[in-house]
Amino acid sequence: MLGRYIARPLLSVLMPALSSRRHLWQRLIGELRRQAAAIPWRVEILTEEDDGQRPSGAKRNALLSRARGHYVVQVDDDDWVSDEYLAALCEVIYCSRPDVVGLRAWRTGGNADRIHEFALNHGDKQQLGWIANPAGIQVRLMAFQANHLCAWRRELATACRFPDHLGYNDDLFWYQPLIASGLAKRGEVIERVLYYYRYDPQGSANQSAESRARTRRWAAGGVEHFWHAGRICRAEVGRDDNRDADPIVVIDPEGRRHLVRRDECRQICTVNMR
Repeated sequence: MLGRYIARPLLSVLMPALSSRRHLWQRLIGELRRQAAAIPWRVEILTEEDDGQRPSGAKRNALLSRARGHYVVQVDDDDWVSDEYLAALCEVIYCSRPDVVGLRAWRTGGNADRIHEFALNHGDKQQLGWIANPAGIQVRLMAFQANHLCAWRRELATACRFPDHLGYNDDLFWYQPLIASGLAKRGEVIERVLYYYRYDPQGSANQSAESRARTRRWAAGGVEHFWHAGRICRAEVGRDDNRDADPIVVIDPEGRRHLVRRDECRQICTVNMR
């Protein structure tokens, strides 16, 4: 069975990166390469680096267009992974071939130390109980919907587009429509901490006041997502600017704009920024 995956990597690891954090993400790349060399599955590791000229949404789309793996997973350039990260993901992918592989992430910083469990069938911010973190301290275990930190089948991951112009919440307008569409039907969850995330609103470009304000203006009233011509399409702007508009402009997974009547579309969901 292993031979069927030789032509293409089993997994593509995608990282939008900032030049100012090169010392951090090159260390992470080194760890990922070390892990990839020690497992029997092929893994490709791709980065899109700049000085911040492009928002992370644009870089995520560029990475998805380059990815060749059967599955894709994204990491952030200032985070870290456990030493079994790639082995655990690839084993579940190879043995079970689900649509989405969820995992647990240890969040530190901000107001609380927590473990987040990302899964296809979870709601957002539900408390699942208490659990010992990797340091042995009891913390809250919180449920979240599967997002960009999970491994997705590549054909599913590319069925919806990240908003190219966004940094803050760019992932929200990608994974919520994907889940609401029903395209992903089967998920698996690795119930171990594989990912380490330190929340730092002062140090993250995506958490800046400017980045938040840009998303707030664009998404005012919520952003509608539709089925159009058998594809997931996103309204160009939030409902505050589209409420009485007919036809409206929608954007398809390749970033092309289409002028469509509302009665030509079936609404999937409306996504509101956090």
